[in-house]
Amino acid sequence: MDPDFVINARADALALAGVGEVIRLGNAYLGAGATMVFVDGLDSKASAARIVKGMRGPVAINAVEGGKTPPDFDFAAMVAMGIARVSLPGTTMFAAIHGIRAALRAVKDHGGTRDYESLIADFREMHALVGMPGILKLIASTWSEKQRSSDLAQAARRIIAARE
Repeated sequence: MDPDFVINARADALALAGVGEVIRLGNAYLGAGATMVFVDGLDSKASAARIVKGMRGPVAINAVEGGKTPPDFDFAAMVAMGIARVSLPGTTMFAAIHGIRAALRAVKDHGGTRDYESLIADFREMHALVGMPGILKLIASTWSEKQRSSDLAQAARRIIAARE
Protein backbone atom coordinates (compact mmCIF):
# COMPACT_ATOMS: atom_id res chain seq x y z
CA MET A 1 0.00 0.00 0.00
CA ASP A 2 1.13 3.55 -0.70
CA PRO A 3 2.71 4.92 2.52
CA ASP A 4 1.07 8.30 1.82
CA PHE A 5 -2.42 6.77 1.80
CA VAL A 6 -4.20 7.45 5.10
CA ILE A 7 -7.23 5.69 6.51
CA ASN A 8 -8.63 8.20 8.97
CA ALA A 9 -11.08 6.51 11.36
CA ARG A 10 -13.54 8.82 13.11
CA ALA A 11 -14.15 8.35 16.84
CA ASP A 12 -17.22 10.42 17.78
CA ALA A 13 -17.55 9.11 21.33
CA LEU A 14 -16.07 12.02 23.31
CA ALA A 15 -19.25 13.98 24.05
CA LEU A 16 -21.33 10.93 24.99
CA ALA A 17 -18.86 8.44 26.42
CA GLY A 18 -15.69 10.33 27.30
CA VAL A 19 -11.95 10.07 26.75
CA GLY A 20 -11.65 6.41 27.74
CA GLU A 21 -14.13 5.31 25.08
CA VAL A 22 -12.43 7.46 22.43
CA ILE A 23 -9.13 5.76 23.23
CA ARG A 24 -10.73 2.30 23.20
CA LEU A 25 -12.47 2.91 19.85
CA GLY A 26 -9.43 4.58 18.31
CA ASN A 27 -7.11 1.78 19.25
CA ALA A 28 -9.62 -0.77 17.91
CA TYR A 29 -9.71 1.15 14.60
CA LEU A 30 -5.90 1.24 14.48
CA GLY A 31 -5.80 -2.48 15.22
CA ALA A 32 -8.21 -3.08 12.34
CA GLY A 33 -5.98 -1.22 9.87
CA ALA A 34 -6.73 2.49 10.24
CA THR A 35 -3.62 4.65 10.07
CA MET A 36 -4.97 7.64 11.98
CA VAL A 37 -7.84 8.39 14.37
CA PHE A 38 -9.93 11.54 14.05
CA VAL A 39 -11.39 12.77 17.35
CA ASP A 40 -14.36 15.11 16.99
CA GLY A 41 -15.51 17.63 19.57
CA LEU A 42 -12.27 18.00 21.49
CA ASP A 43 -13.15 20.17 24.48
CA SER A 44 -9.91 20.68 26.39
CA LYS A 45 -6.14 20.44 26.21
CA ALA A 46 -6.25 17.92 29.05
CA SER A 47 -8.55 15.63 27.04
CA ALA A 48 -6.30 16.00 24.00
CA ALA A 49 -3.22 15.08 26.03
CA ARG A 50 -4.90 11.99 27.49
CA ILE A 51 -6.12 10.87 24.07
CA VAL A 52 -2.74 11.33 22.38
CA LYS A 53 -0.99 9.51 25.24
CA GLY A 54 -3.45 6.59 25.14
CA MET A 55 -3.68 6.19 21.37
CA ARG A 56 -1.38 3.68 19.64
CA GLY A 57 -1.18 5.78 16.48
CA PRO A 58 -1.55 9.30 15.09
CA VAL A 59 -4.43 11.50 16.25
CA ALA A 60 -6.28 14.04 14.14
CA ILE A 61 -8.61 16.72 15.51
CA ASN A 62 -10.64 19.62 14.25
CA ALA A 63 -10.41 23.19 15.51
CA VAL A 64 -13.62 25.18 15.24
CA GLU A 65 -13.66 28.87 16.04
CA GLY A 66 -16.45 29.46 18.54
CA GLY A 67 -16.90 25.71 19.02
CA LYS A 68 -15.57 23.41 21.72
CA THR A 69 -11.91 23.89 20.74
CA PRO A 70 -10.14 25.92 23.44
CA PRO A 71 -9.31 29.30 21.83
CA ASP A 72 -5.77 29.24 23.23
CA PHE A 73 -5.02 25.77 21.80
CA ASP A 74 -2.70 26.85 19.00
CA PHE A 75 -0.83 24.76 16.44
CA ALA A 76 2.45 24.90 18.35
CA ALA A 77 0.75 23.42 21.43
CA MET A 78 -0.93 20.76 19.28
CA VAL A 79 2.37 19.77 17.66
CA ALA A 80 4.14 19.68 21.02
CA MET A 81 1.39 17.43 22.34
CA GLY A 82 1.75 15.03 19.41
CA ILE A 83 -1.38 15.78 17.40
CA ALA A 84 -0.69 14.71 13.82
CA ARG A 85 -3.36 16.55 11.81
CA VAL A 86 -5.78 19.42 12.32
CA SER A 87 -8.89 20.13 10.24
CA LEU A 88 -10.27 23.66 10.08
CA PRO A 89 -13.86 22.96 9.02
CA GLY A 90 -15.26 26.43 9.55
CA THR A 91 -12.36 28.84 9.07
CA THR A 92 -12.78 29.69 5.40
CA MET A 93 -16.58 29.66 5.60
CA PHE A 94 -16.51 32.07 8.56
CA ALA A 95 -14.05 34.30 6.72
CA ALA A 96 -16.24 34.23 3.59
CA ILE A 97 -19.29 35.29 5.61
CA HIS A 98 -17.31 38.21 7.03
CA GLY A 99 -16.12 39.13 3.52
CA ILE A 100 -19.64 38.94 2.08
CA ARG A 101 -20.98 41.21 4.81
CA ALA A 102 -18.16 43.73 4.27
CA ALA A 103 -18.69 43.77 0.48
CA LEU A 104 -22.46 44.20 0.77
CA ARG A 105 -22.01 46.94 3.36
CA ALA A 106 -19.68 48.72 0.90
CA VAL A 107 -22.24 48.35 -1.91
CA LYS A 108 -24.90 49.89 0.33
CA ASP A 109 -22.62 52.66 1.60
CA HIS A 110 -21.39 53.60 -1.90
CA GLY A 111 -24.77 53.20 -3.61
CA GLY A 112 -23.37 50.79 -6.19
CA THR A 113 -20.60 48.45 -7.16
CA ARG A 114 -17.57 50.72 -6.91
CA ASP A 115 -14.87 51.80 -4.48
CA TYR A 116 -14.49 48.47 -2.69
CA GLU A 117 -12.01 46.66 -4.93
CA SER A 118 -9.83 45.73 -1.97
CA LEU A 119 -12.66 43.60 -0.60
CA ILE A 120 -13.20 41.44 -3.68
CA ALA A 121 -11.36 39.29 -6.17
CA ASP A 122 -11.45 40.73 -9.65
CA PHE A 123 -13.25 38.98 -12.48
CA ARG A 124 -10.06 37.60 -14.07
CA GLU A 125 -8.85 36.21 -10.76
CA MET A 126 -12.19 34.47 -10.21
CA HIS A 127 -12.12 33.00 -13.73
CA ALA A 128 -8.58 31.72 -13.25
CA LEU A 129 -9.41 30.26 -9.83
CA VAL A 130 -12.32 28.19 -11.18
CA GLY A 131 -10.36 27.15 -14.28
CA MET A 132 -12.58 28.96 -16.76
CA PRO A 133 -9.96 29.32 -19.54
CA GLY A 134 -9.48 25.54 -19.61
CA ILE A 135 -13.22 24.95 -19.51
CA LEU A 136 -13.80 27.30 -22.42
CA LYS A 137 -11.00 25.65 -24.43
CA LEU A 138 -12.47 22.22 -23.74
CA ILE A 139 -15.93 23.32 -24.82
CA ALA A 140 -14.60 24.99 -27.96
CA SER A 141 -12.57 21.89 -28.89
CA THR A 142 -15.64 19.64 -28.74
CA TRP A 143 -18.04 21.83 -30.73
CA SER A 144 -19.05 20.97 -34.26
CA GLU A 145 -18.03 23.25 -37.16
CA LYS A 146 -21.46 24.90 -37.05
CA GLN A 147 -21.16 25.50 -33.31
CA ARG A 148 -17.58 26.83 -33.71
CA SER A 149 -18.82 29.51 -36.08
CA SER A 150 -21.65 30.59 -33.78
CA ASP A 151 -21.76 33.88 -31.91
CA LEU A 152 -21.30 31.97 -28.63
CA ALA A 153 -18.13 30.31 -29.87
CA GLN A 154 -16.74 33.62 -31.06
CA ALA A 155 -17.51 35.15 -27.67
CA ALA A 156 -15.77 32.22 -25.92
CA ARG A 157 -12.67 32.74 -28.10
CA ARG A 158 -12.62 36.45 -27.20
CA ILE A 159 -12.85 35.58 -23.48
CA ILE A 160 -10.03 33.04 -23.80
CA ALA A 161 -7.83 35.51 -25.65
CA ALA A 162 -8.51 38.27 -23.12
CA ARG A 163 -7.60 36.00 -20.20
CA GLU A 164 -4.32 34.65 -21.65
